[in-house]
Amino acid sequence: AIATTTPALLYISDLQTAKNIWTNDAHKRFFEDIKNNSSDFDFSEISGFTHPEDFSELIKLAGEMLINTSINHFEFEHRLKYKNSWKWMKLFISVFKRDVDGKPMQLLGALFDIDDQKKTGQDFLEAKQKAEENEEKYRLSEIDLEEAQRLAHIGSWHWDIKTGLVAWSKELYNINGH
Repeated sequence: AIATTTPALLYISDLQTAKNIWTNDAHKRFFEDIKNNSSDFDFSEISGFTHPEDFSELIKLAGEMLINTSINHFEFEHRLKYKNSWKWMKLFISVFKRDVDGKPMQLLGALFDIDDQKKTGQDFLEAKQKAEENEEKYRLSEIDLEEAQRLAHIGSWHWDIKTGLVAWSKELYNINGH
């Protein structure tokens, strides 16, 4: 029941045939969308679906797991080609079955769509950077205003009617001998 209700793309891969031997419906639907209604998938197609900047790291992690029998799993965030764009996914891979020498024979994989989280995180970083840039511009304009008031020997003040607070500029204090 979990395999049919989870949003994760689940699969079991056989390393000898280099093909998936089982996939859940979510996996089938995802790959049918990008493979013209075919969910058949073999390892030779991975490079075509994986973003070029992510592919070498994925192969490195998988290779380490296949060589080192003490590594049972890894996780990796990467981009997969989906229709006409790239979709961020988080991949979890575990050794599902080993041979008598301990070498992996089958892998259990789970892919989770993290595209929205990545985009939200990127939007947050961009907004934070913009706010920092605006803060710096404001700070510089305050310095410019202070310098202009000093050179022109004029001051300014602000009165908050609600609180009754009055604030004078530095030059207004200087003009009034404070």
